[in-house]
Amino acid sequence: TLRWLGVLRVSREQEESGLDSEFGLKAYSRNNDVLQRCRTVSALLSENGFSALDLFDALVSLRGVVYRTFTPQAADHKLEGEVKDILQHLSYDSLGGQDGRPHLAFLSHHKADAGDAARIFVDTARRLLASQPFLESAGLGPRAEEAVRRVKPQDLVWLDSTNLKELPTLLDVVASSCNHILFLTRAALERPWVLAELVAAHTLGKYVCLVLLEWPGATEERLREFQFPAALERTIHEWAWFLSKEAPARHKRDGEGELRRRVTTAASSWHTSASADSSHHIRRTPSEDARFSRQLPLTAMSLGPAGPRSGKAAKRVPLPSVALQRPESYKASVSSLAEEE
Repeated sequence: TLRWLGVLRVSREQEESGLDSEFGLKAYSRNNDVLQRCRTVSALLSENGFSALDLFDALVSLRGVVYRTFTPQAADHKLEGEVKDILQHLSYDSLGGQDGRPHLAFLSHHKADAGDAARIFVDTARRLLASQPFLESAGLGPRAEEAVRRVKPQDLVWLDSTNLKELPTLLDVVASSCNHILFLTRAALERPWVLAELVAAHTLGKYVCLVLLEWPGATEERLREFQFPAALERTIHEWAWFLSKEAPARHKRDGEGELRRRVTTAASSWHTSASADSSHHIRRTPSEDARFSRQLPLTAMSLGPAGPRSGKAAKRVPLPSVALQRPESYKASVSSLAEEE
């Protein structure tokens, strides 16, 4: 009726998409949610001696980690094989002894999505580590085998089964563990405590083992799965955007350009698209993973809520599904960040 009367001044496409599309209300709501979540995590990190920049570095480092898979609903032989594969690629060098770590690994996970899977994994891992046939077949070496025998089975893989209410206590356990196992599920990289545990492990130089949980065939269960690498890139994208908005003023007292330096350093490590690198699925030892992480190209990210900043119009667009971009757009984003500082 309004169009017939000549009062409605929008096209049919604009009318169908609604005012949310015209004024970017959905994008604003999404960006506001991301901003509030990042602020909450940043405050938690600050309380425990870390910063949002430390988290950014830790997240970027995950691009160089070769992930393993774990299927909690698999048959016994497949389940056991996946746990063996993860255990064989952990570092046993500093386990046990007077000066050694009391825990082989700290298991970090989001309880709502991975609580049951974590319990299955830990029970299986403890059983295998107490098994002489596994120790002999795993090729860990005499010293590692002796270290495993000296540690109580329940202390080898640490899982928070008592619902600890104090994060510093958990971070102390992270520090006293040789390895950091991170279970990736849909919201794992949004959980404040999971991110704090990751930052602590990264800062302390722990070997980080990413485990991608899978529920093949179960439609409802698969909603809990982590979409790798898109979800990781989206998280890095969000934190880069948060830092571009909040960090410059906060870190001026520590020296201007710190954020730009870190982001530029990440950009300079680009060699080729990580999505085309098939070595993400190659099994390697911790030392090989460390060497690989220095060689793996870092994919580009945009430093705005809607991608590379090219004017006010870009701010109206909601966060997209993150696609790997070319270095040119990445460098353009760094330039816009420099202008803001």
